[in-house]
Amino acid sequence: MDVEIWSDVVCPYCYVGKHQFEMALEGLHLTDNVSVTYRSFELQPDAQPFSGELLPSHLAKRFGRSESDIAAMNERVETMGAEVGVKFDFANAKPTNTHDAHRLIHMAAKDGKGHEMFEALHEAYFVRGRDIGSHEVLVELGTSLGYSPEAIQEMLGSDAFRESVVDDEREADELGITGVPFFVINREYGISGAQGVETFRSILTEIAAKSGGSAAEQ
Repeated sequence: MDVEIWSDVVCPYCYVGKHQFEMALEGLHLTDNVSVTYRSFELQPDAQPFSGELLPSHLAKRFGRSESDIAAMNERVETMGAEVGVKFDFANAKPTNTHDAHRLIHMAAKDGKGHEMFEALHEAYFVRGRDIGSHEVLVELGTSLGYSPEAIQEMLGSDAFRESVVDDEREADELGITGVPFFVINREYGISGAQGVETFRSILTEIAAKSGGSAAEQ
């Protein structure tokens, strides 16, 4: 089963949806039969580098809502996260431009480390309050996966993988993807949003059956 996941690394629903999807795969014994590719989708391509304004205030201004409204929204996402083992720290999240972070995922994917980089970036942003637009932080995350600091710095200082990010986003537009996370399975089925573990299990079971395979729950 080939799965492509369009997402952004500052999207909490993408982080939750990834874990929901993985839990569904594990429950159906499908993990070893699935190839996952992470595709880039910048929710705010024109976002500026981190300015010092933390996420709650940033979101309130961006959407014209009160900070109490944003806090209530974040609490709902925190509840969703807790169900899949993700502990969000929205109060210290640092909004920033994610283009270079997406480039880093593409670099890691070439070496079969896309999944690890995707997870590391989300964890850094949502759990540890790191500025994932900072090259210093990106170098740190890259070295944690075995790259040399020089290799990451060289990539970030070049145009490497910019076209890969653009191509993913162009393809998302062609497929009619307007929000993330968005899961494309076998280029035949599309799943939008963090649907919940049970919903993912149901959908995956149906797809596996139509594909001539089988899925058995634990």
